[in-house]
Amino acid sequence: MDTISVRILVPAKHLPDDCTVTKRTGEKKYTLQSVIMIHGSGYVATQSITARRGTRFLIANDGGDINVILDTLEVLVQVEAEVEPDNQHLTNISMEMTDG
Repeated sequence: MDTISVRILVPAKHLPDDCTVTKRTGEKKYTLQSVIMIHGSGYVATQSITARRGTRFLIANDGGDINVILDTLEVLVQVEAEVEPDNQHLTNISMEMTDG
């Protein structure tokens, strides 16, 4: 079997925290989170913000935007898939996430 990378649409609620995704029509990479930490300095305490039920945080990997999305929103995730060398048909898709 050969292994290839495949991008599939998956509702955000079915993906784990720290999963790297892209929006449906984009290339910019984001990380899904259910909780974000805001770190203070000096006397300011660290605080956490938990996404409301039915939502997730979509955090830009370039250090930019933090968005709240409905967890039913389909996002693109890159996964590994096995193909038969002779005919290149997909035979098995593994949901082990890649950093791609």
